[in-house]
Amino acid sequence: LGIADKVKFHGYVDEASLAKRLPHYDVFIQHSRIKEGSPVSIVEAMACALPVVATPIGGIPDQIDPGRTGYLVPIGDVDGMAAAMAQLASDPKLRARLGREARAEAVARHDCETLTAQLGNLLMTTANAHKQRM
Repeated sequence: LGIADKVKFHGYVDEASLAKRLPHYDVFIQHSRIKEGSPVSIVEAMACALPVVATPIGGIPDQIDPGRTGYLVPIGDVDGMAAAMAQLASDPKLRARLGREARAEAVARHDCETLTAQLGNLLMTTANAHKQRM
């Protein structure tokens, strides 16, 4: 690819190492081409104030607000992916703004209290629906 001096492909990184490394990166790239749910890795990156460049597959579009928390690039659009990455690499203020917004979004949607409340509501709705059928 000719980018070895600018990009490091780490391969597998254990959870403890990832928690130490992620905050030191500039951008998070999630280039999925096949089925994808809602990757936890995107939430982790956003929580570390990283803007995300990703493909709109599976639940990923629900995680990224294009232009606010990162960018969505069509699957297979190599030029679009490169352009989004280049824009973030060349504009530290944009990168910082999108990163701040990404972190705010991750905290608002994925903190323990919010998730616990959502789970509680889901369980109550399910229990009530079950009672009505009986």
